[in-house]
Amino acid sequence: MRDAVIADTVERASVLAEPTMETHRWYFEHGAFVPDEQLANVHSVSDLSFKVAAKDRIIHGDADAIIEQLGRFEDIIKPDYLIIRMRHPGGPDQQQSLDDIQMFGEQVIPRL
Repeated sequence: MRDAVIADTVERASVLAEPTMETHRWYFEHGAFVPDEQLANVHSVSDLSFKVAAKDRIIHGDADAIIEQLGRFEDIIKPDYLIIRMRHPGGPDQQQSLDDIQMFGEQVIPRL
């Protein structure tokens, strides 16, 4: 399972990822992250930036960036399926979530 944030640009996806980051900060605070080299310099919740959390944890960006990230999962893990979570308790709202799912379905799924 991976979180996903899709937008027209990678930069916009980073901005829209704040509700996802709230969840990941909660995970970190409650010990739910497995320590790895990406977290080596993360000593508190305030150290957990999007750049740190996104690597291998959050699929994000425009359709091209998402296809590239999914390709890495395919090459390394070779999954039979992947569960994508696009909404968290803090957002986005229902309409934005539906729009994101539609964008993912129209711009990403046909290219897999």
